[in-house]
Amino acid sequence: MPVWQTIDRRCDPTRVLTLTEVRLLLADLRARVNKRVYGRKMVGQKARHHINLAMVNLAVCCGLRATEIAGVKWKDVTLTGEKPSLRIRKEVAKGKKKARIVPLWWNSAMVDELSAWRDFRSGKFRGLDRPQPRDPEILEAPIICQPHTGSRGGTSYYAGEACRPNSLTPKFKTILKNCGLTEERIEQLQGLHAGRRTFATHALDAGRMLTEVRDACGHGSIGTTSIYLYALESESARDLYDGDRHGEANPPDVIQELIGEITRLRKEMRKQGLTNNLMPPDSSPEPR
Repeated sequence: MPVWQTIDRRCDPTRVLTLTEVRLLLADLRARVNKRVYGRKMVGQKARHHINLAMVNLAVCCGLRATEIAGVKWKDVTLTGEKPSLRIRKEVAKGKKKARIVPLWWNSAMVDELSAWRDFRSGKFRGLDRPQPRDPEILEAPIICQPHTGSRGGTSYYAGEACRPNSLTPKFKTILKNCGLTEERIEQLQGLHAGRRTFATHALDAGRMLTEVRDACGHGSIGTTSIYLYALESESARDLYDGDRHGEANPPDVIQELIGEITRLRKEMRKQGLTNNLMPPDSSPEPR
């Protein structure tokens, strides 16, 4: 019997995204975000891609719970300085017991991607005459939002409302499906909380201390954090959670390289029986 079965089902490795799956997921979403857009409708699609990437980053690279992802606002994020961070307010944290600081500097690519989404949402990327990201309206806006429908029927993500926490898991499952994971594999992961388990597992594997991961996850006991030691892989996770070994977010001119990486990862996963197709990034329905 595997060791994890004698300890706690939370460290079941089948409920954690493998590093290959994490890289495939991020590469697929980055390719969608970096794709050139034309027209008003395409801008809305690009906004959804930004939201999906931000949601996956907050779950997989920050270990946030669904309620925390839905409740975090731009005023809680510090994207500048040596150690960018994210503050989970007491009213958003589990049980509304304790606020905490989540490090963003462990993955600098995520910091760049959140900055790009903030600029895109404020209209800065098109030179629109709208308030800049430090405007009070932006600071009070949720990072993960629903489109706001205007009086003329148009939609905007600038003033979008917060998503309901229970709506995030279906979105996450659709994203996984679009990346090529099988239905069986998606059911194994059991929803958005798989991102939190993935974060704790691979952050420890990357060499982060138990106390660091405990504080980032908001665990009440270090014993809870130590559960994830038993699900570690031999493959290195330092490029995702080390903070010293990854480069900048992918610019649009490397989209072909991203697509090539996606194809390679999908072929590798198909050999392992983890995917059921080799769809290109834009051949599947859009997550809503």
